[in-house]
Amino acid sequence: MLNRRMLKRNLSYFVIFLTTNPVLFFTACEKSEEPQPEVHYVWTYKQVQIGDMSYNLDTLHKAAEVTKYDSERTKVEIPSTVEFRAKQYVVKCVGDRAFYNCTNLASVSIPNGVTSIGKEAFAGCTNLDHISIPKSVNHIGRVAFFKCSSLTSITLPPGITIIEHGVFNSSGIKDIVIPNKVVKIDDEAFIFCSNLVSITIPNSVTSIGYSAFERCISLKKVSIPNSVTTIGGMVFFGCSNLTNISLPNSVTDIGWCAFEGCNSLSNPIFNEHVFAYLPRSYSGTYTIPHNIEIIAGGAFMNCNSLTNITIPNSVTFIGGAAFANCSSLSNISIPSSITDILGSTFEGCSSLRQISIPNSVISVGSCAFRGCINLQTITIPNSVICIYSAAFEGCAGMTDITILAIPESDIRIEELAFANCTGLKSITCDAITPPICDDYVFYNVEKSIPLYVPAGCEYKYRAAKEWQDFTDIQTLH
Repeated sequence: MLNRRMLKRNLSYFVIFLTTNPVLFFTACEKSEEPQPEVHYVWTYKQVQIGDMSYNLDTLHKAAEVTKYDSERTKVEIPSTVEFRAKQYVVKCVGDRAFYNCTNLASVSIPNGVTSIGKEAFAGCTNLDHISIPKSVNHIGRVAFFKCSSLTSITLPPGITIIEHGVFNSSGIKDIVIPNKVVKIDDEAFIFCSNLVSITIPNSVTSIGYSAFERCISLKKVSIPNSVTTIGGMVFFGCSNLTNISLPNSVTDIGWCAFEGCNSLSNPIFNEHVFAYLPRSYSGTYTIPHNIEIIAGGAFMNCNSLTNITIPNSVTFIGGAAFANCSSLSNISIPSSITDILGSTFEGCSSLRQISIPNSVISVGSCAFRGCINLQTITIPNSVICIYSAAFEGCAGMTDITILAIPESDIRIEELAFANCTGLKSITCDAITPPICDDYVFYNVEKSIPLYVPAGCEYKYRAAKEWQDFTDIQTLH
């Protein structure tokens, strides 16, 4: 009777505790279900042949890893346990290259309990059309299904957090659902998946790596969730049938040429922060939307019919090759918010006649204006401290170069920066100390043209590398 009273009293106390502290109780329950720390296996025995497979064996954890398949059979069921020297081992891993180039393999069943599939585990299994992966698997290694061209569908286990580099490179996958715990789709994950029609990306994903879907030519529509903040370069490069894609405002970083070759896109791709792509069919004048902060690399590349682009003052970053090969572009202004003109930004803009580099710019990148054959004059402001390699190479129509400089400042000019500027008639440099030049800065430039330098500094230029090649060094007036 006493025990029943005590039990009733304790139960009432517990109910009171539960109603007043529900968070503590349920948090404790949740913690009890947290995954155990990852086990690091030490293989006591290696490459032990058991049946038609080889295994590594860990005697401490009684665990086994499949390391090699040595059979011509087309259907494989990996055992859940193996026996060696009268001891049982639980199969926990499918090792790196375990089934590499098993071209006869058509079907694989992986037992529950396996937690990891290694790098290139099934790479080159060109006839593999079915694989059963248990929910216990939480890691699938790089290039695991490379060139599995007959594998058209797969159910990924819910525990994986990364779609690893190149995991389905050149596979036959047609549609796939990314599990809800995945935070990253790594570089080249689905590159050359020419049959891929549909992919579901969950709100857990925060980054998509470079070339992740490059040349997925059957892909028509992609919805990027608003959890994604970073998209790598060339991510949809060559997706020639892509007609619809949304770019959420969460994306603040997008790589070079993300949508190059997406010739079926008919609308510009941008969000509140980033301008990513203008369809190459656009012509005439285009005004970048107000408040855009970033122009992605290659965003306007190969827009051959554009003649004029207006960049708002809100833009603080212009990616490399952003306007490359805009062969009809004749007028563009760089806003004073820009600090670096990156590599190949205006390369091949053969109709560009003049451009003003603002005082905010500190560097002119490699090949930034290479091949701008109609650019007539250029003034380098005194804010610039480096002109990178081939920055103005091949600007054959350029007649005058003016390099302004803060007294005693160090300016560096890299190799071939003004090479093949065959139309030059004069160079003006007001730096008291001659800019430091690498080799061939003025390659194929006529050295008898006037070089104007500050009074009293002629002797410095006559002794300085590259500058000393000019025979007509005169004083600035």
